[in-house]
Amino acid sequence: MLLSDLDNNTLIIREKPEEGCIEEYDFYKPVEKWLLGVSVLPFIIVGLMANAMSIRIFSHKYMRHQSVNWYLLILSISDCIILIGAFFVLTLPRLGEILQFWQAIAISYYTTPQMYAFMTLAQTISVWMTAAMSIHRFIGVCMPFKASTILSKKNVKRLIFCVIMASILFNTTRFFEVSISGVCYMMPIGVELPVLAPTALRMNPLYHKIFYAWAYTIIMFIIPFTILIVVNSRVIVAIHKSRQVHAKLNVCDDAARKQELAKEISTSIMLVAIVLAFLTCNTLVCAYKK
Repeated sequence: MLLSDLDNNTLIIREKPEEGCIEEYDFYKPVEKWLLGVSVLPFIIVGLMANAMSIRIFSHKYMRHQSVNWYLLILSISDCIILIGAFFVLTLPRLGEILQFWQAIAISYYTTPQMYAFMTLAQTISVWMTAAMSIHRFIGVCMPFKASTILSKKNVKRLIFCVIMASILFNTTRFFEVSISGVCYMMPIGVELPVLAPTALRMNPLYHKIFYAWAYTIIMFIIPFTILIVVNSRVIVAIHKSRQVHAKLNVCDDAARKQELAKEISTSIMLVAIVLAFLTCNTLVCAYKK
């Protein structure tokens, strides 16, 4: 195929053609075309709308008072980038083929090198921001007497900055893996389309082994998933104990204390639910790639 699919972290791309070349257009498979071109589109639209609403909410000045909402704001932004990238890389070319709107395919192919890199960058930020948020709640729930010192706004800002910068450094080479090698006249559709080709860096066996086989597996799956499972297991145990304490407080008259504790429990449950959904979705992706 002319364009890549992001399966198994491998771009399936034609070899570099000669300038002014003529090639046979390779049509997408029907199931793939309707699944990624049509069925996924409503989910992308709804996801963008939901994340845009989340960005609006978490960026409000009252919501910014709680540092835990900063993680949710960054997560909403990164998810928007992933959805936009998925539209241009996966949905747009297939939808363009269905509608025979070849200009849409050209736009997709021209933007794929950048969109692919930004998608992987946003994915890394999303994974590690979720891990950072889980650690934040672990400290707040399981180490309440030290939380005010450890989770100061300055420290939280430093952590978020480090996650973003580390994600950028980790994905820097992604911007140099794919390039547009030229424009070819495609038969039988009778239009000229850009052709994507892997760069020498992408085709380097040593780079592929170090980055994809080792670094990607360790940094994107093993370490963050271990952190998420261990930390959130501790948080779930702490929530259970807090519920028991909350039940005992029902016989007391300290309404303010009960309300504060109930709020903490609700916040922790919400964040644990987000993490569990995150783990489920990414586990399914890992299983699919295998």
